[in-house]
Amino acid sequence: MAPTSRDLPQPTPPLLAHASVRGRLAQKAVACPSTHQCTAVDQVGREVTFNPAAGASVTGTSLTASAQGTVGVKVGCPAGESSCTGTITLKTLTAVSAARARQSKKPKAGILTLAAASFKVAGGQVATVKLHLSAKARRLLAHTHVLRVRATIVSHDPAGAPHTTQAVVTIRPANAKRKG
Repeated sequence: MAPTSRDLPQPTPPLLAHASVRGRLAQKAVACPSTHQCTAVDQVGREVTFNPAAGASVTGTSLTASAQGTVGVKVGCPAGESSCTGTITLKTLTAVSAARARQSKKPKAGILTLAAASFKVAGGQVATVKLHLSAKARRLLAHTHVLRVRATIVSHDPAGAPHTTQAVVTIRPANAKRKG
């Protein structure tokens, strides 16, 4: 049997996407000739080349909370980017109930947002972003002594394209003594 056009590999055309710049759709399309390189025009009119798969990421999986509830998260920006700007959010992995003991009704369990902060990291660098745990988060950490949480980073490259990365990290209080 002779191969049909469906059986033959088809050339992939350059991928065209629209960049979101500050919540608005950019007027010009972003050209992505490969999965590792895109070109866009920024707000000033300069042509910017970036990696669409790259974005800020969490380095490390273990975090320590101070007595005041401050957590330092190391965020890295790939060397191919000029800078990474965005927000980091820490949420519980599973549904928890973190209400006060005096409440008469049993609280509803849900995913708790523990902390959030914005950041800006230069390309190829790692910076420590300070997050402040909410009162409920501090109470939950004092009760459980260890929290497994999901760190979600929504970053934007210089062209305005969003990148989301997630990592599972462990938070321990500063005064917790490890067994062993």
